[in-house]
Amino acid sequence: MGKKKQEVMDQQRAGFVAGAEKNGVDAKLAEDIFNLIDKFAGYGFNKSHSAAYALVAYQTAWLKAHYPAQFMAAALSSDMENTDKVVELIADCADFDIEVKPPDINQCEYQFLPLDRRTMHYGLGAVKGAGRAALEAISEERRQHGAFTDIYDLCARVDTRKMNRRVLEALIKAGALDCLGQHRAELMANVAPAMTAADQNNRASSAGQVDMFGMSDVAATQKQQVSAEVWSERERLDAEKETLGLYLSGHPIDAYQADIQRLTDCALADVAESDSLQLVAGLVGSYRVMKTRRGKKMAYLTLADAKSTLDVVVFPELFDASQQKLRKDALLVVKGQVENDEYSGGLKMVAEQIMEYDEARMAYASRLEITLPADTPVTVLDELETLLTEVRSGRCRVCVRVKSEHWQTPLMMLDDIWSVAPDDEILKAIAHVTGDKQAAFQYNRPQESAKILKFRSRRKGAEQKPMNGQTHGS
Repeated sequence: MGKKKQEVMDQQRAGFVAGAEKNGVDAKLAEDIFNLIDKFAGYGFNKSHSAAYALVAYQTAWLKAHYPAQFMAAALSSDMENTDKVVELIADCADFDIEVKPPDINQCEYQFLPLDRRTMHYGLGAVKGAGRAALEAISEERRQHGAFTDIYDLCARVDTRKMNRRVLEALIKAGALDCLGQHRAELMANVAPAMTAADQNNRASSAGQVDMFGMSDVAATQKQQVSAEVWSERERLDAEKETLGLYLSGHPIDAYQADIQRLTDCALADVAESDSLQLVAGLVGSYRVMKTRRGKKMAYLTLADAKSTLDVVVFPELFDASQQKLRKDALLVVKGQVENDEYSGGLKMVAEQIMEYDEARMAYASRLEITLPADTPVTVLDELETLLTEVRSGRCRVCVRVKSEHWQTPLMMLDDIWSVAPDDEILKAIAHVTGDKQAAFQYNRPQESAKILKFRSRRKGAEQKPMNGQTHGS
């Protein structure tokens, strides 16, 4: 019983019933008694065990209700080495309106540190690639001698045998050195010279070499900062994901959010069970390729936007047609039916169509709307005309609206010859000319039938318990 081995229990049944009958117990009663024992063997424990767990459950629930940040900080600190668990708990913090401040070597400790009931500092120990010895050395030096002023100051004050280059680069990618006043690309460019300066300074100090003013030769030159081009938003976010397991300062989908709102039916957080097809968009998180009992491949994937996730089922026929699009972090637009997931208790989408983002824009974009202030200079209008002359090569009609603080004109549609293709580069070029985001593509999708069509109609019996599978992503 203690091993919870059903086959062993089954072997005991006949002997138990036979022995009971031998002692004058009715066979039916003996069977009923053994069934109770068998059920208890599945997962049973005595009442004192139940009472102890109930008490712990009450205590933790009370702490979580009255000291939410403290409770979550303790939970996060206990699982810092499990990145998936940290990501899950950080998401829980957002759900409970608990602010998790970003990593900061001048504020944070090794563990997650609560500041009040609704705020905590990020635990530096949750940064992948930064060892405990290095992080504790940084915290101890800061406590004794104050905040670090720049990356050269950091390298000069902390033993670089503990805080090596790998640790510094991990902290920079996580944003923990943003407090030093330089952008991350510049910090990364200064890692090598800062560490070299610190090593030279340490050697000079050990040898007693000082200049006429009492300073080492290195100290006089160690502030020579190296310049570098700022990382793009996507580079910055990818570095955070690499070291923290999550996007902390933003989300890659943020750059597309306004356009996605016009293109799709709703955000992932707002999907609801329905017989009608719905169109949503998100980045591919984890996905698994499975095999049905018939040996055909299908997939389970997770779409994610900045606020929520949605599980998506892709049955064999659609999987065969869309396999090349299913890539980690790919931005997909998916059409399907949303229904209850009896396994997770949440919602899932059964996909009917999968499109890459640019593919969906090309399919549904109907026009480009440009809004111009009433006081737009003639030179800007001339530049805009030149730009549109160079890019007119699509099917999206261009419409222009003039707007002031108190009035605006109706949309004025230009001739067909000015039509353009739905492309981000066009929007960027218009923003460069007008000095603001004055242009946006509008979408016109045909009304979807409530009937489940195409791949859905052929999937009866396709969703069976997977025989084997392969997981992609994390």
